[in-house]
Amino acid sequence: MYQCRRRTVLTGLASLVALSGCSFEESSPERPTRSQPNETTTRNRSPPKISSTTEKATQTPELSVREVLPEEGDDWTLLDTGDVVPAPLTAESHIRGDYRGPNGTDFRVIVIKLPRPGVANFNAERLACEAQWSVALQYRAFAIAASTGTTQKEFTPEHPPQMTQTAIPDTSAEARQLLQQSPVLSQEIIEDNEIDSC
Repeated sequence: MYQCRRRTVLTGLASLVALSGCSFEESSPERPTRSQPNETTTRNRSPPKISSTTEKATQTPELSVREVLPEEGDDWTLLDTGDVVPAPLTAESHIRGDYRGPNGTDFRVIVIKLPRPGVANFNAERLACEAQWSVALQYRAFAIAASTGTTQKEFTPEHPPQMTQTAIPDTSAEARQLLQQSPVLSQEIIEDNEIDSC
């Protein structure tokens, strides 16, 4: 009984496979006719190959975390750079920069490159809401934050990085000015991508 069913099912499948490749009309408008090896049909033509130099010029360049980090200038001094500790487990690369501002206040900036913009946004929200960095934003696949300090809690690598001191009140405007020292971040980019609410 089972062998009969199996044979019937196999026969039905073989028939479907055979029929799926057949065309009933040689010049059907829905299916292109077979062309000679030299000819190409409009429907089966692959897109033209773009040279690598043209392709590179039209794509948005890949940024490194170092390129996003603010530069010295306008009375901002870069004191030290290093790794973000602890960094999110999903981070592809990361960097921190310690700065001294025009009035002598020390700030820290962290830049974390993540696999996708959605993951970066999630991490930027955690920097703003859980660790309470003064300014946190997502730009492309980067989570970026700047502050004089953060909430003092014990965080693990699954949680956002923190600083060893609590933030000085009312220093968000200075943190934004520091981020504008980045060759990549403008005032408009910071305002458009900053995490405003938790």
